[in-house]
Amino acid sequence: MTSCHCIPLKVCNDVSLSHNDNFLDTLNTAWSRYQVSMVMIRDVVMLMDRKWSSQNGLHNVFTLGLVLFRDLVVKHDSIRDRVSRTLLSLVRREREGEVVDRMTIKSTCKMLLALGPDSRSVYEGYFEKPFLDESAEFFKLKSEILLAESSASVFLQKVETTMREEAERARHLLDPSTEEDIVKIVVEELLYKHMKTVIEMENSGVNHMLKHNKIEDLLRLFRLFKRVQGKNNDVLIDWLKMVHDCMRRYLPDEVMEMEHCEDPTTYFEEYEQVLNLIAENKGKYSID
Repeated sequence: MTSCHCIPLKVCNDVSLSHNDNFLDTLNTAWSRYQVSMVMIRDVVMLMDRKWSSQNGLHNVFTLGLVLFRDLVVKHDSIRDRVSRTLLSLVRREREGEVVDRMTIKSTCKMLLALGPDSRSVYEGYFEKPFLDESAEFFKLKSEILLAESSASVFLQKVETTMREEAERARHLLDPSTEEDIVKIVVEELLYKHMKTVIEMENSGVNHMLKHNKIEDLLRLFRLFKRVQGKNNDVLIDWLKMVHDCMRRYLPDEVMEMEHCEDPTTYFEEYEQVLNLIAENKGKYSID
């Protein structure tokens, strides 16, 4: 058995025996030390590695080390599920406001990405896919709770805050390419599925916002409308018609009659311009 095999087998044993509360720390420490060892081995056999590996279509020593760590350590029966389960738990707790070791999350994600070594397959299988699946369920439940206890204004604020928090977490702790997918899930579960309900909320929906000069809330609504571009156009047009009727009721001079609509976003942009103009010229315009 070569030293390349011996090292990951010892690491596997050490990590397997670690307690749950320091499992990822133990794994990340072992991974860091393993990389140092592989760099030293690579440097020793550099000349042979350069000629033999390339000429015979083989992995170079460092890449072979990554593959062995992946196959003998991370994919080991006693470790594989613990990696996913523990990492998902940390992210879940952090999402719910608990203070966790963010560096552990970041280091573990970087390790999974490095173990590709030419793709994101390890990261996707061990973390990203289960993370996105769990997130969809989490935000589905959260949307029901928020709708039950929030006004339209508060609901929209929380949606915008959640989108910002999830994007920040993906950029700084996970693989940045996860940002687009997690934000799409937030938009789908918190916004797209419930926008009609929010628009029509009694005593806080669009009619209430217009009646009581809630310009910031309306602008936030239109900003969020833009995040659902690419969705079912018929649904967007239904939203548009509801909003347009309210806008015409309070702003008949500024909002024209609706013509045939193929791109609802152009109307929402026009509404934004009207509201921004009102905000900049208080006293000149009135929507009372």
